[in-house]
Amino acid sequence: MSLHPLAEARLRSLADVRRLPAGGPERVDALAWADGLLAYGAPTRRELADAGRIRAMAVHLAPTDVRDDARDRGVAVIESTRLWRTDAEHTLALILATLHRVPAADAAVRAGRWPHEDLKVPYSGRDLADARVGVLGGGRIGGPLL
Repeated sequence: MSLHPLAEARLRSLADVRRLPAGGPERVDALAWADGLLAYGAPTRRELADAGRIRAMAVHLAPTDVRDDARDRGVAVIESTRLWRTDAEHTLALILATLHRVPAADAAVRAGRWPHEDLKVPYSGRDLADARVGVLGGGRIGGPLL
């Protein structure tokens, strides 16, 4: 997992941080040593069973069986995948901002053109009336919105 250098420095100032090897006995040892885990992928059920000290893990996605096993052991599981609706909604917000020329209007205001100029016409953009807008793609983000 890659962290922003400032985030990693802050984390290292608060805790003893070690990189998690991709596999092999070094990975088993690292997981056995760890009190917490910050990783893209969750450990396997077997790895979790051998990692007796872990009390919390923050991962992108934990398979249901791993998540259930972890919670049964009292391990807090934090997953970033719960943001998939937020991703889709943010995409729609950017579409609306683009249609209504929000970035260009913002730049004009910051450049001091308002209140000296009428910015309504050049930055009015277009309305969504009679338009179809959506997020297309595979997976949860591009799936049907409920």
